[in-house]
Amino acid sequence: MDVKKNGGKMNKIFVAGMTCILLTITILPATPYQAGMTNNFHIEKRYILTNGGGNILYVGGSGPNNYTKIQDAIDDASDGDKIVVYPKVYKENVVINKSLTLIGLNFPIIDACGKGDAMNITANNCYIKGFNITGVKENATNHAGIKICSSENVIMNNIIWKCESNGIYLKNSERNNISNNVIVYTRWYSIYLRNSSNNTFFNNTISSKISGDGITMYSSSNNLFIKNWIYKNNVGISTSFGKGSYYNNFTGNLVEDNIFGMFLDSKNTIIKNIFTNNYGGGLRISGGNNVIKNNKFKNCGIMIWNGVNVIENNTANGKPIYSYMNEKKKQFQRMLPRLY
Repeated sequence: MDVKKNGGKMNKIFVAGMTCILLTITILPATPYQAGMTNNFHIEKRYILTNGGGNILYVGGSGPNNYTKIQDAIDDASDGDKIVVYPKVYKENVVINKSLTLIGLNFPIIDACGKGDAMNITANNCYIKGFNITGVKENATNHAGIKICSSENVIMNNIIWKCESNGIYLKNSERNNISNNVIVYTRWYSIYLRNSSNNTFFNNTISSKISGDGITMYSSSNNLFIKNWIYKNNVGISTSFGKGSYYNNFTGNLVEDNIFGMFLDSKNTIIKNIFTNNYGGGLRISGGNNVIKNNKFKNCGIMIWNGVNVIENNTANGKPIYSYMNEKKKQFQRMLPRLY
């Protein structure tokens, strides 16, 4: 099969296109942080400048030079190539083992059909944008809508839904940017990090609809979470899972309508987040040396099990939350089950 190097007019695929549009309208809430898009512009610009110049391959269009399967195009591509995918349903388990750009037009659907991962990224420096990913039905924590076992990838503007395991799973993975994705109706974890550090999560919408957890980290440190909307999960964000996850930064996130908002251990930074209606508690701390500043709590508060933490300028229902910081008054800090 020849690779199509020059773009042509896209033939409209009405049924698949309308399916994607309807899914987007009916299942996706609008994130409160859509205005903060400039960070993603710089991400895309940096990626295009450093990864341009390859061939362009097409999947799902009409004519002799289009591929019918995404995996066939990946197998024929070389590092640095770009693959453009037309809107239709692709029943595949896609493995990206080369440094590629994959762009979905009008959210083509990748359906794993209950067999393993929908997309497994094993190569570094990939760019994935604009896909509708579903059908992951393996009842195990090691499968995902998008599984990343590599580093320095950009994953943005994708829809991941109805995955009975994980939405996005980072394993032994560093320096990835996960931005503007919508991850809903997951059974285990919407985002799961295992031995993965120095990743950035910006402006994602994360909701398991209570059946699972939002973000869970196992032995994963120095990650940055900015302006994510995390709602209707069992636990919104957790680092207290097996080995500790330290020096993570949570800034400007909206954490609402979860059973538990955040459940963290030691040495993390929690700044300028909004916790609303997390009825099992807004923020639970099971360790020390956390920095908790300028957060707002509504109808929930802070629970501290042990350790000494810096707690400054936080409010609950508009009133200040105070904390004594010296060792002699540490016991007082432990005795604050909830602050409303």
